[in-house]
Amino acid sequence: MENNGTGPQDLNSSSSSIYVPFDNGFLKAASVMGVASLVTTFFGLLTIPMVLGGLAIILALLSRGRGDMNSKAYMAFTCGSVAIILNILIICYALFMFCFNPVFRSTVNEQSRRMYGYTINDMINQSVGDNFDVESYLRGLRR
Repeated sequence: MENNGTGPQDLNSSSSSIYVPFDNGFLKAASVMGVASLVTTFFGLLTIPMVLGGLAIILALLSRGRGDMNSKAYMAFTCGSVAIILNILIICYALFMFCFNPVFRSTVNEQSRRMYGYTINDMINQSVGDNFDVESYLRGLRR
């Protein structure tokens, strides 16, 4: 059988002019997870961007193999890192506001009471002990 340059065996020959890019599944998954982690950060979700960002970082590092990181892997690594950093900042800001802003704390407590039937202060009291006064403790932090 003679090869006239149109068959599938032509893809592997050195004289082929068809470029077949290297298919790296880790790179595709890292890119999707990196962008998804950054997008879900802006929807106010906390755990999903952390998981997706961590997976994007790991898969971006795995996609490079032993060579340098290409631009898509670098983008996935950057998106995952930014998503994790933004989520940590959001959590720290919410905890700061809860501890030092009584209006914010009362709003959160009221919203929690509406949604779950008990306040955040009640949850803290149950976990620490019934004789623990959250409000006086937080007033002591503000001094």
